[in-house]
Amino acid sequence: MLFLSPLWLTLSTAALIPLLLHLRRRPRGRMVEFPAARYLARATHDHERSLRARNSLLALLRILLVLLLALAASRPLARIGTGHGRAAVAVVIDNSLSSGAVRNGGSVLEEEKRVARAVLAAATPEDRLSLITADRRVTGGDAATLRARLDSIRPLSGAGDLAGALRTAASHASGIAGASPVTLVATDGQATTWREVGALAPNVIWTPAEPPPDNRAVLAAEPRPARWTGSGVVHLTTRGGAAGDTLAVRIEVDGRTLGRGIVMPDANGVGEVDVTVADPPLGWAAARAVLAPDELAADDERWFASWNAPPPRVVSRAGSFADHAVEALVSAGVIAAGNEVTIAPADAGVATPVLAVAPLDPSRVGAANRALERAGIPWRFGAERRDVSPARGDGVAAVDVRRRYALIPTASIAAETLATVGGEPWVVAGDGYVLVASALDTAATTLPATPEFVPWLARLLGERLGGSGRPATAIAPGESSTAPPGADGLESPEGERWAISDAPARPTRAGVYFWTRAGARIGAVTVNGEAKESVLQRLTDDEMRQRLRPGTLTHDASVAASAAYRGASRRPLGSVLLSAVLAVLLVETLVAAAPGAWRRRAAPAPVQGR
Repeated sequence: MLFLSPLWLTLSTAALIPLLLHLRRRPRGRMVEFPAARYLARATHDHERSLRARNSLLALLRILLVLLLALAASRPLARIGTGHGRAAVAVVIDNSLSSGAVRNGGSVLEEEKRVARAVLAAATPEDRLSLITADRRVTGGDAATLRARLDSIRPLSGAGDLAGALRTAASHASGIAGASPVTLVATDGQATTWREVGALAPNVIWTPAEPPPDNRAVLAAEPRPARWTGSGVVHLTTRGGAAGDTLAVRIEVDGRTLGRGIVMPDANGVGEVDVTVADPPLGWAAARAVLAPDELAADDERWFASWNAPPPRVVSRAGSFADHAVEALVSAGVIAAGNEVTIAPADAGVATPVLAVAPLDPSRVGAANRALERAGIPWRFGAERRDVSPARGDGVAAVDVRRRYALIPTASIAAETLATVGGEPWVVAGDGYVLVASALDTAATTLPATPEFVPWLARLLGERLGGSGRPATAIAPGESSTAPPGADGLESPEGERWAISDAPARPTRAGVYFWTRAGARIGAVTVNGEAKESVLQRLTDDEMRQRLRPGTLTHDASVAASAAYRGASRRPLGSVLLSAVLAVLLVETLVAAAPGAWRRRAAPAPVQGR
């Protein structure tokens, strides 16, 4: 027998109350026998015996009444009858990206759906059913409603949240009063996913019996540099294939194939190659790297955003180090000479777009702050810091800072911290500006004397200040991304346009989304499935049992369906016990309300005289 509310069994201790009251009714005084009353003894003996029997029966009935109430309150379930009792069944369908892998002409997801249909076929009208997918979407209703939902389920663009889906399923199943909770999981058993999930103890887990297929995937596609000027390179990383194999890859930009390459996997199946892209379209464009399709086609492509624009025209007035770096970049064709973007100390008077740096002379801080205010840059220089501390940020890992100023924001306008020193912002960027809290001089920082200085400056000029504002950001499906300063809209991969307030905060479909300002593209977000979804190896049965501790682990759909309702073979006994309570109450009332019948029954027979 199973109790859904076992704490109510403690109510059974109240059965001691009728017993104690019954014992207190027993006479406790010393009996004194009077000779004159001896003639009454025979008349009262039978009467007292009947009263004791009546009181004992009442005490037993009241004790039984309390015990039955305690059992009914504890909601007992017992295996009685045939079939199964009322069950609350929550079926979790693992429709993560890897479930689209094809084996023997069908995908793993289709096998999972067959398991779910077998569970639905075994349900009764009394059962409560729900279906939860890996993105935690819940569908409840009868078997027909859930079958229709199964037909519409497709693999996600990423991993989803299977741990959250299991918790949601357990919550839905256990929240149905009077029903046995059951959680069933149909999954491909992918090791990279389930090794991140703790013990959740579902009732039933189904996994495929056959091993997963071999798989090739594009793990990364990175445009180099982030901003192209007439042409560019895409650095690709792939997984799959044996050493000595060759994988053909092509680069598409706006649907046109503009580059091709060959990847040579190493002994671990990982390959890297740089593919040159010639004559990409100007501005922002959606692009992808594509392999020949295999058993899991979803990871045979990788989306990225191409950004092609003329070199920014730059003038430097920030000292000899910055001047020489700009000359080198102009000679390399990365930038051009001109006055489109300025590099200058903030106190010299600045106008966006600008790379503004702190003055070397502390007496010029006031002038610098006034110039920042006039330029609309929402930062001010604060107290001077003269401790030697390392910088932390992209491209400045080997840089020490000797003199800097605290950067104090003056507005809540969106900005991005590119580098920190001592936990405080050191380089910040916003719409049309980059602000450095030190002078570009070796008296303030070692940055100008390091090999990282020229590439660091090239990235700031080309990606942050040259036209569109910042390079594309990459997220997994369902993650959030922050809009760049000045953006007022978002464009979907299908070309649909939303205002920022209406745009999806967490895009779920793979592809390239463009940030827009007044209809023009000013940045991009690329959405791709997690690289771990391309590793199709599964947990062994022993590993699955050890990690998730299921009640039943099977590879057979019919076994999974029967195991799902095995716990529901216990039927609730509450109505039976309440009926027994009413019967006991009736008997107790009759016994307590008819003392005259007991007296007549105990009266002595008349004495016959002569």
